[in-house]
Amino acid sequence: MAPSSRQGFARTRRGIIQLVLASALALLPSTIPAAHAAADAPTSTEATLWTIFSTECNPYFDWQSLGLLYSFRKVNQNGGFTRLMACNKSPPPGVYVVPDTHVHPNYAVHPRTKDAYSPYNKPFSIMHWLEYAKPTADYIIVLDADMVFRKAFTAVMLGVEKGRPISAHYGYLIGIFKDNFMKIKERVPNVEKAQQVGGFSVMHIEDLEQVAPRWLYWTEEVRQDPESWSNTGDIFNANGKAGPPWISEMYGYVFACAEVGVDFKVSNNVMLYPGYQPPAEPWPAVLHYGITYNVDDYAFDKHWYMGSDFTTCPGRIFNKPMRPEELVNKPGSMEYRRKTVALTVASSLYEATKWWSGHHCNRTLPDPQKQSYSCSTMSNGVVSCLEVKDTNAHSELLQRLRGAGLEEDTREVCKEDNNKCCDWAAGGECDKNPSYMLDSCQMSCNLCGGGCREGCCPMKQGNNEEKMAKEEAGKDERRRSEVTLTSPYAALLELESSVGVANVDKEVAMHEQAATGFEARAEADRTIDREVQRIEKRVTAGEAARVPSVSTTKDEEGDSEEDDEEEDYEHNALWFLELRGNTLLAFGTGTLFTLFLLSVVPSSRRRLGIGERVREKEKGSQ
Repeated sequence: MAPSSRQGFARTRRGIIQLVLASALALLPSTIPAAHAAADAPTSTEATLWTIFSTECNPYFDWQSLGLLYSFRKVNQNGGFTRLMACNKSPPPGVYVVPDTHVHPNYAVHPRTKDAYSPYNKPFSIMHWLEYAKPTADYIIVLDADMVFRKAFTAVMLGVEKGRPISAHYGYLIGIFKDNFMKIKERVPNVEKAQQVGGFSVMHIEDLEQVAPRWLYWTEEVRQDPESWSNTGDIFNANGKAGPPWISEMYGYVFACAEVGVDFKVSNNVMLYPGYQPPAEPWPAVLHYGITYNVDDYAFDKHWYMGSDFTTCPGRIFNKPMRPEELVNKPGSMEYRRKTVALTVASSLYEATKWWSGHHCNRTLPDPQKQSYSCSTMSNGVVSCLEVKDTNAHSELLQRLRGAGLEEDTREVCKEDNNKCCDWAAGGECDKNPSYMLDSCQMSCNLCGGGCREGCCPMKQGNNEEKMAKEEAGKDERRRSEVTLTSPYAALLELESSVGVANVDKEVAMHEQAATGFEARAEADRTIDREVQRIEKRVTAGEAARVPSVSTTKDEEGDSEEDDEEEDYEHNALWFLELRGNTLLAFGTGTLFTLFLLSVVPSSRRRLGIGERVREKEKGSQ
C-alpha cells in the first residue's frame, strides 16, 4: 500500500474508533465519572495525558482491563484510555470490554528466531499503537493491566518533562552495574546511564517514539545472547544456566532509554503494592496488585482467578470487601491507613464487576457469599492464605484479628529497625524504597509526628534534584544492597502482569523457593564462578584431572534441588573448558557458512521482525 493511501486509511480508521468511543462514553451511566467531560478538560496550557496498557485476548485480562477502566473513570483521570490487545483471533474476544481497544498481531513468538516470549508484546504493542493510532497527547502513561487508579494526577504533579520521564525504582536490575558482566552492554550506547526503573512510566510521546523500537531491539538482542543471561538478578534462570532471563524485556527497556538519553525521575510514591505501608497523601496514585495481599479476613491473589470469566454475560462479581468502619484498627492509625489504601483494589474490582453485570448484561447480580481467609506472612515477605469455611473457626479468626488490631493501635507505632535508617532517609530512600523504609524506618521518614530526627529528614522532592543527580553515580553499593529489601516474588510477578499470561504456573510454583533462596543462589553462583576460574588456570597448565566438589550455601528451606543443580554445573565445568577450543572452531566455521548463505539469499526472501527491520534501516543510512 502506498504511504499516502496507508495514512489515509489510518486517519479513517482513527475517525471510526473515535466515533465508536464517543458513542460508548455517551452510554455510560453517571456512576462512573466520564474522564472526557468538558468541565474537566485540561486547559490549553496544561499538558495532555493518555493511558495505555498491554494485554492478550483472554478472560483473565478482560476482568483486569475492566477494573483498570473503572478506576480510571472513578477518579476522573484526565486524558484518553486505550487497551493494547495482542490477538490473532477474529473477531478478537473481549474487545468490547474497553471502548478504545487497539488490536495488533500477537508477537509472543518471534517471527525469525521462533523464540516464544510473550513480553515481546509490550514494546511491539506500543510501537504498533504509535504508528497506526497516531495519538496526539503530550505524555503517555504506561501501566500494567493488574493496576487500578487511586488518585488522579497531572504532569505537573509528577514533574515530568521532555527527556525527563518518571518511573519506579526496580532494585533487582543489577545487570546495569559495571562489575556485573553482560556481554550486550559492550554495544549499548550510553550504557553507563542505564537506570533501575520499571513498573509504570509517564513519558513524553516524542521520547516514547524513540524508545519503543529500541526497546524491542534490545529485548531481542538480550534473548539471543547467552553471554548476557547471567548477572541479571533474574531468580528463575539459575544465573544464566537455565536459558535467557525472564526479565529480558526489562533490560531491553532500560538499555533503550539509556541509548535514547532520557533521564528518569525515580519515585516509589506514585505506585504501591497493596499491603505495603503507603507514603503520605496524595500518594500512591496507582496500586499494583501483582502479589497476594490481605486486610483482616479479606484476601486476594489475582492468580486465584486465572481461569475465571467475569465479563461474559451474565457476568460474575468479585467478593465484596469490608467497609473502612469494619476494620479492626482505629481511624488515624498507620495500620488503618495501610489497610484502607489496600482496599482500593478490592473496591475497584468489586464495583467494576457489579456495574458490568447491570450495565452490559442488563441484570445486576447479587453479591457472592462472603469468603474469609486466615493469612500469614512468611519470612521472605510472601503472604500465604487459606480460606476459612467453618463457622466456629471464622468466629475465632475474627476474635484474634480484633485482638491483634487493638495491639497494633496501642503499641508504639514509631520504630527504627536499623541503625542506618537516619542515613538512608537523608539520602532519599524513603521515596526510593518506601516498601522497606516506611515500615522499618518510620521515625527517620517523618511518619511519627513532631518532626523527624535532626539530620535524618527525607530530602524534599524538587529542591535536591541536582544533589541527587550528582550522588547517583556513587550509589552502586547502596542500590545493590536494596535487592535484599525487595521481595523477588513481587518483582518477578509484576513483569508477568505487564506483558501477558506466560510462565505463571512456573512462577507460582517456584516463588517461595526462589524468594527464600535468592541470597543462597547468588552466593553459590559466586562460589562456582571462582571455582571455574581456578579450574581454567589448572587446565591451561595441564594439571586438572577432575572438578573438585564445591560447597554451596543452602537456602532457608534446605533446598536440595538447588544444590543438585549447582553440583551438576560444577561437574560439567571441566568438560566445558576442555572442549572450548573445539567449540570455538566449530562456531567460527558455522558463522562463516551462515554469512555465506545470507550473502546469496535475497533480503526480500528473509522474514524479519521489527527489531531486524530497524537494524536494516540503520545499515542503509550508513
